[in-house]
Amino acid sequence: MTWIVELPSEAYPAQLAADLSGGGQYDFETARAMMWLSQLAYETDEKKVDDILQRWRLTRTSTLQSAAGGPTSTRGFVAVGRGGSIAAFAGTDPLVPRNWLTDFNASRIDDVHAGFEAAVSSVASQLRQAVEGRDADVERLFFTGHSMGAALAAIAAKQLNDAGVAAVYTFGMPRCGGDTFARDYDALQERTYRLVHGDDIVPTVPPPELGFRHVGRLLRCVHGGSFDPAAQPDAAPSNEPILASTLLSGFRSVLGSVIDLVPPAATQPGKLGQALRFLPPAIGDHIPSQYLRALGFQLSLPASE
Repeated sequence: MTWIVELPSEAYPAQLAADLSGGGQYDFETARAMMWLSQLAYETDEKKVDDILQRWRLTRTSTLQSAAGGPTSTRGFVAVGRGGSIAAFAGTDPLVPRNWLTDFNASRIDDVHAGFEAAVSSVASQLRQAVEGRDADVERLFFTGHSMGAALAAIAAKQLNDAGVAAVYTFGMPRCGGDTFARDYDALQERTYRLVHGDDIVPTVPPPELGFRHVGRLLRCVHGGSFDPAAQPDAAPSNEPILASTLLSGFRSVLGSVIDLVPPAATQPGKLGQALRFLPPAIGDHIPSQYLRALGFQLSLPASE
């Protein structure tokens, strides 16, 4: 991972309100915590990760990392505490070519996206050892991730469903398999929560015209809006969103901003955050800080910014 996907330590909250000891029903505070854990999975400084986890009353038990020089660059961690055990996966780092190779390897092996399957396989033994080493009687098992990391979380949860998965929380997840994969995922459909912010383009790919299907129950908010704390995900899985309607909605949002002469607000600290706010909605709505904002967090911006 590189600086472009990391945040300063002070941008992370001092505490999280989620109680992970409950069941697998969708919970807004748990969604908020899972998005922060998904962001933390992008960090490469293990001391920084451990210090932030300690703030949240969590302890890292395993680092998930593919072998150096291999075809994939998978990163994540397993942490325990607050009544739960969480496997969090990092998404695509725009400056890591192997992440792009993973994303675009969209052939299917056993009806699973080949790139994502290979990325999970590269850390499978580390992950299973960490999951099976937890105290299953007191630690509910959660999977989470943003972007590519969300797809890895869903595939890993399916592979480890025998270990007792409480829930899967995904943010901006691309489609990660076809009809057979979706049917095989059936035991987890009810407990997989697929949050999509605004006109994020990533959940529209790979397209259904190539035989790809989404898994999990969709919960969506509009561009510039927020996730309603009282809202629940759709009762049944769907294959939304669709590329054409997402691009059209994003174009309308840009046109409205130009007409009103109102630039988008920065949602991320530093000069990078100031630059990212001018991205088109299809890309800008995918940024982790936009998901955090939509979940009710305001990342502090230095006074000099």
